[in-house]
Amino acid sequence: MKMPGQFSMTINTLGTIRLFDDILPNKAYNVQTAELVDYGNKPSERGLGWSALDIARMVGALGQVKHRYPDLAGQVAAVMDKWHLGEMVEDGQLIGGNLADGKLRRDQEGRLGYEQYAAKAMMLFGYDMYRAYHTEEMMMVQEVQGLPIPVDTRLHRNITPAFTVSEPYIFDGLEFGFDARSIRFATAIYKAQEARFRETGILTAVSESHLDEAPYFVYASIWGGGAPWAVMTFKGERLDSKRTTTTKTAFAWDALFGTDYTRELVTALAPLGDPDRGWPEGIYEADGTTNSSVTTNTNAVVLASLAFKAHGPLIRAEP
Repeated sequence: MKMPGQFSMTINTLGTIRLFDDILPNKAYNVQTAELVDYGNKPSERGLGWSALDIARMVGALGQVKHRYPDLAGQVAAVMDKWHLGEMVEDGQLIGGNLADGKLRRDQEGRLGYEQYAAKAMMLFGYDMYRAYHTEEMMMVQEVQGLPIPVDTRLHRNITPAFTVSEPYIFDGLEFGFDARSIRFATAIYKAQEARFRETGILTAVSESHLDEAPYFVYASIWGGGAPWAVMTFKGERLDSKRTTTTKTAFAWDALFGTDYTRELVTALAPLGDPDRGWPEGIYEADGTTNSSVTTNTNAVVLASLAFKAHGPLIRAEP
């Protein structure tokens, strides 16, 4: 199978970008110049460090490209040969690189859901992720809408109690296909959102969300910060007024579960799509106005959901 030329260009760019400390891709790049930048999109000589979760997700996708598109296998191999992936694995855990006062700090990275999803990608390439994949040591269960919701016992960014969102379970289902454990977790997380709608009449499809106004990003949780349905900022502040019925979550749950409720979600959100710009983030629950932030994340999940309906999980063994 031959892949269009723009994909070859993308992989070529990945092969030529400057790495953080010549180790791994930086956390952020300027999408127009491919130069290292900080979180304000300002040029950065050294960079910010690396995200093990982000890189693991790329590793899974690149491995699939290498497997299914022989014309690009050499380019993919050349890219991955430059990345020192072993630097982000230690004692079966994912390790992120973070700059603190100009010094590189290596920190365990990932919380429940995200950690197991990323571990799957790394295991495809032979890395032993025994601690990242298992959940027993760091999990508790909280009841939400009468359903058992998995919650990480560790702090998020060492600031606030960790939270449970839809995102990593959606990625797991769409990309890998659920395993025996993740199907149980994802089902409870999905059903809690449907149950909230049945109880309140409010369409509920929550996950981490971009916003079209400050602070521009929140985690809309099923459980977070010690309470159900909390919306949290990066700093651990509550911001429930910005809870969004998210487009990506609606399309993904519909692809994965295909219920009357998921069809109702898609029916409500699909008309927001713009042929030129794609789908916005969703609808603000508080007043029904559109959260007009348009991101590649949301639109990629919509496309992945449609692809799942047509072909099943993205990462699969058959040619």
